[in-house]
Amino acid sequence: MSLSSSIARHFRQSHIAMTPALAPKLYLKTLLLNRKKVDHRTIPFPLNLPSIQIKPTFNGSAALYQAAKQLNVSKGDAVLLPAYCCGAEIGPFHYLQCVLHFYEVDSELNADVQQIEQILNRHKNIKLLLITHYLGFAQIATKEIQQLCEITNTLLLEDCAHAMYGTQAEQPLGSFGHCAIFSPRKTVELTEGGLVVSNSLSVPTQSAAPASEIKPKAPDLAPYLQRLCYSMQQYYRGIDPSINPRLPAVLGIALLSIPAVFIKIFKKAGFLKHVNWATADIEDLEAVPIYNTTISSSMLRLLERTDSKQVKTRRQENYQVWLSAMNHTEIKNKAQPVFPTLPIDCCPLYFPLMVKNPAKLVQALKAHDIESFNWWSHLHPSVDWQRYPVAQKLKSQIIALPLHHNMSSAQVKYAAACVHKLLITSADL
Repeated sequence: MSLSSSIARHFRQSHIAMTPALAPKLYLKTLLLNRKKVDHRTIPFPLNLPSIQIKPTFNGSAALYQAAKQLNVSKGDAVLLPAYCCGAEIGPFHYLQCVLHFYEVDSELNADVQQIEQILNRHKNIKLLLITHYLGFAQIATKEIQQLCEITNTLLLEDCAHAMYGTQAEQPLGSFGHCAIFSPRKTVELTEGGLVVSNSLSVPTQSAAPASEIKPKAPDLAPYLQRLCYSMQQYYRGIDPSINPRLPAVLGIALLSIPAVFIKIFKKAGFLKHVNWATADIEDLEAVPIYNTTISSSMLRLLERTDSKQVKTRRQENYQVWLSAMNHTEIKNKAQPVFPTLPIDCCPLYFPLMVKNPAKLVQALKAHDIESFNWWSHLHPSVDWQRYPVAQKLKSQIIALPLHHNMSSAQVKYAAACVHKLLITSADL
């Protein structure tokens, strides 16, 4: 394909959506301002506390692997994981050849503490417990679980992949356990990025000193440029046309296609044979090639200078718009918010809604330029799903809807109105 025909194709496909992608995308102004010096006094948790150690990684899966290695989890060690998971959480522990145990959650995604306690008492050899703060909402029994781990001499690892900037009882999420992982690219405009946060807690005696570390390597340049261009194209596709002119967005999409075309040419010619093309979305054992890859320096700078208060406030406001739209008698028998109230200290990732047929609703919303997905529908083969009926039901009924901080109020209201209308008019949704 010639360069001119490729650009022409991008022009034809450059429809500007009313609602942007589920996650915020990078735009050129943000990237250009990325050289500004960071005032470290304003950097939000987990980057600002002297009592913790931070290790940047390529994504959340890499962070989980590095956290497990840091806690000296190794072959034959038993770990206790939530049955309700996407599968990315299982990959690092599979790779380390751990013995896997699972526990159930309730309909609002809270860990079954009683079951956790029973499992820990029954299996004295469990070395590590993973708890997940789903979709930005803190586990309501975090403190109780922390105390249980102290009593049973168990390592506590917090999965905060969805919970950037979240707190509980004025304490940052990620600071309760011995270690925590974050995936800031899910919350902030980054092309990649994960974090391992090690807290200044006494590590149980069963955990020996961590094994010698492999020096992390930076992401390869060509895939980085490809992700960068794609992210900025998606930003331009998702801007609100009632606020920003259409023509600059179309031109931006076309210009950003040029580097992508050259990368494809070089790749086809065989000049990029040894490049690791793994994306930040890679999960389970396919993520092994990036376990020892770190975040690019430019994305780390972007994270450091993010206005966390603005991000959290806008996401909370957009969540309330969704709650209001779903609070109607005519659709309450067809859809229920997973979290019907929004805690003041929560920084929500998406708006999760329980419906009868999420996959069909996702397809219907595509026609309205609204990105959504059937949240965590994959049933990982490592889990005996018959033993975890609540987790299995949640996987079949939750749809994740967009609310990120770069969405305009009009876009959120438009998306909510479309969902409302589809639920009312479609008998099989």
